[in-house]
Order: sequence, then C-alpha cells, then structure tokens
Amino acid sequence: MGIKVKKYPKKRVLEMGEEKENNEGKNFERTVVSETIRITNSVDVTKQFSTSTIQKFLNANQYAIALLLASTRVERILIEKIKKELNLSDENIEKVDLDKAGLGTYRKWCKRLYLIDEEHLTPTANLRDKRNKLVHEDGYLQKLKNQDEEKKAVANILNNIIEYIESEEI
Repeated sequence: MGIKVKKYPKKRVLEMGEEKENNEGKNFERTVVSETIRITNSVDVTKQFSTSTIQKFLNANQYAIALLLASTRVERILIEKIKKELNLSDENIEKVDLDKAGLGTYRKWCKRLYLIDEEHLTPTANLRDKRNKLVHEDGYLQKLKNQDEEKKAVANILNNIIEYIESEEI
C-alpha cells in the first residue's frame, strides 16, 4: 500500500491507496512530512488524524505515515491543553511563538503545567523520538521499512499513543 494525496481547495487529505513507485528516494520522508503539515490546520483535523485513521495505516504497515499522523494529533491535543490552561487565543499563541513549536516543546509545557499524566510522559517522549528520527535522520525510513525489530518498536509506541489519544477524546 502506498499513499495518494487528494487535493482540495484549502486542504489535502492523505488516503491509503495503490502501491506506487516513489521516484523521489530520500525526499519521500520530506514529502510525507509536508503533506502532513499542510493538513494539520484543516477543519477536519480530528477526523483526518483520528485513531481509526492512524490504526488503518499501522495495520497496512505504513509505519511512517501512522507515526506522522499520530505525532500531529498529539501535538494538537497538547497545544489545545496549553491554550485552555493559559487562556490563550490563537493570536496569543503566535505572539509567544508556540505556534512554531513542536511535539517536544508542547510536551515540556504540558509537563511543567501538570497537564499530562505521568503514565503518558514516556509514550509521548518515545513518539517524539521516533518522529524526530523519521524526519531528521537519513536512512531511518529504510530502517523502518526493513527491520522487523524497528517496526515492532514503532507499532508498540503507536498502540500506546492511540490509547492516549482516545483517553483525551473522551
């Protein structure tokens, strides 16, 4: 299974699709990241980054996409917690540069503000670490595709994160 990106006027939607040869090689990671970032602020973020969508990609052995979707969803959960706790509007978030922060920064803020349970600190740290490897480490995507041990580690992290996301959405 590969991915197809459907283009809509103001958003992009990732879908599971037919296997396609990717001629971009190393740039594939960046392509997936950019497509994920483009839909982060979509009105349908909750739907596009739902646990069922993440689980579909995980079940289809699309670990990289599942990892990016889960990371993006957790980022949104954490930033919303911070905004609510500090009574910040979107405009104020921009003024303090939190709109440009990432999962690690949001996680630290939530830890400092006691907005994240101790039991979720390790899974969110593991998610951040694997996401960073995927995005920043040359060759990690190949490792993820080829090494069963790495696939199992990522699948375990994603299953823990799916539980976390679902606990937050109740």
